[in-house]
Amino acid sequence: MSPSELDSISKPTDFYPYCWLYGSFESNDDLWGLPTRTEKRNYYVNGRIVGLYHTYDLEASKAKIHELFYGLKPVFSNDRSLHDRYAKLTMQKLEGRYVDLLEKYGIKNIANASLGSLGMFRPQPSSTSNFPAYSTGLAMSHLIMSRIFDLAPKPIHYIDTDSLFVEKLIQGKMFDLTDLNQEWTIPVVLELKGFGEQPYIFRSKLYYLNKDVCAVQGVKIEFSDWLKIVTTLPDLTTAKRQIKGTIRTKSSKANELQFGRWYYEILGLRLEDFARNFQADDKRWRETYDSYNLCREKRYVSSRAWTSKEFYQHKVEDDNGLAVQFPGSKKISRDYIREWLEKYSKSKQRIQFCIEWK
Repeated sequence: MSPSELDSISKPTDFYPYCWLYGSFESNDDLWGLPTRTEKRNYYVNGRIVGLYHTYDLEASKAKIHELFYGLKPVFSNDRSLHDRYAKLTMQKLEGRYVDLLEKYGIKNIANASLGSLGMFRPQPSSTSNFPAYSTGLAMSHLIMSRIFDLAPKPIHYIDTDSLFVEKLIQGKMFDLTDLNQEWTIPVVLELKGFGEQPYIFRSKLYYLNKDVCAVQGVKIEFSDWLKIVTTLPDLTTAKRQIKGTIRTKSSKANELQFGRWYYEILGLRLEDFARNFQADDKRWRETYDSYNLCREKRYVSSRAWTSKEFYQHKVEDDNGLAVQFPGSKKISRDYIREWLEKYSKSKQRIQFCIEWK
């Protein structure tokens, strides 16, 4: 982007339709702050951050622009054939116009893979990877959820990828999304998917509303045992865990099994085991992360977004404490980088890492 284009931008919506801006930004939106991450997970923080952001992300976090250093703008093709094919598949999926489950999930996989396998815990760039398109799709999803947050009744107790838990019912069409040429329109619709008189929310993708509506991601014991635990909240119990004979199984007993065979292991679980396994994640600040005992006590605690200072001084520091990570997963510590630059590099220099700023 040219200097004159940058100078004309004072808020994220000033450049149509979107761009990427590197600069200093500040958000005070507690529900949807500026996205940043450590090696392990994403965080949405309040306060001032320097970085490269999509303008949709800045709009979603209601960010204020303090200073801009450079910007990148998209280049569009006049060929709409791929765009229209993707839009048709999306509408076919949303409207339920498929012959059978095979076509249904085939359409979903094609649509999800159109940007490459980038949104995974371990991103896998592929021949179809399109980083600017993926960045735009992700930023737009953030903007959609941020707009829904603004419309939803408060307080919002929990959110998932495309859902939120609130005390008052909200459903129906929220707003419409259109493409840049106003040729395709997709409604954003909320539907009631479940209800819980006494919901238990332990952490991301681990909650219980009722026996038919719950999430058990990462649970390794039998579902029936997990259900018994969350409905009775004991301080001591036993549970069964299935051990399969696979090439990755480390159990000596499982190694004696043929591939595909399994056995059950009986686990004795105590209160400290429940507290550890049901612990809330640290995406937001809370006075306690012990979700299990909070549920036993029939109470909950509120949370708030981390500030940028807290994030850099505690989260980044505690999570990796690293300066450089190479594609082969080799890591070099900050102390090593500092010593090399100060003593052995051709142009010796004293440095201070941004996470060490006070």
